[in-house]
Amino acid sequence: MGEMRHHVPAADVVKFYDRVPCGLLDRFIIRMRAHLSSYEIIAAYVPFSGLILDAGSGFGILSIYLALLSGKRDIRGVDISKRRIRIARAASRNIPNVSFEQSSFLEYGFEGYDCIVLMDVLHYFPDPVQDRFLKKWCRRINPGGTILIRDSNREHKVRQFFTWLHELVMTKSGFTKGGGLYFRRFGELKNIVESLGFHVSVMPMWGVTPFADTLMVAKKKRI
Repeated sequence: MGEMRHHVPAADVVKFYDRVPCGLLDRFIIRMRAHLSSYEIIAAYVPFSGLILDAGSGFGILSIYLALLSGKRDIRGVDISKRRIRIARAASRNIPNVSFEQSSFLEYGFEGYDCIVLMDVLHYFPDPVQDRFLKKWCRRINPGGTILIRDSNREHKVRQFFTWLHELVMTKSGFTKGGGLYFRRFGELKNIVESLGFHVSVMPMWGVTPFADTLMVAKKKRI
């Protein structure tokens, strides 16, 4: 488990879920996300080794992907959903460098991490909450550490509509927990994070989907 792999096929990740008891809809979502979420793009910015937090880890697909790529990563997945954490724990039981905890990541301690990943979770919280916890994460991550935020960018209006519609269906159906949808312009997020001592770059990450998925890579300056 010590060496670094450059790629893990989606099918290799999905097979960890094959014998996990879960509903047909859960299984469908796991397969779709594993094949369409372009985890390899995020993984390229995650340190080869160190303590990594997957905040809002859901079923644990990204956490498992990152753990398989490098055994020198210690991956911690946190999610508020008991069902999704149960599935993630069952799927990862034979992967030693990944673990999962059922908790709101807003209440979770962030000290000592080398990388924090927030994938499609920030938009469930009002802007003031986003700002408060962005500042908290930026201050507490290790010098030289990386914060990766993938979310929908309001600056892309047509794609944003499709993202909003998808998220509305997911939250109203109860499949995804969320009290509201608060999508931001990435220019605003970039300004906040840069003001806290980070080098920031922003790039599209929607691939073949109609959504406005965008990735922000923030690297904390070393003192």
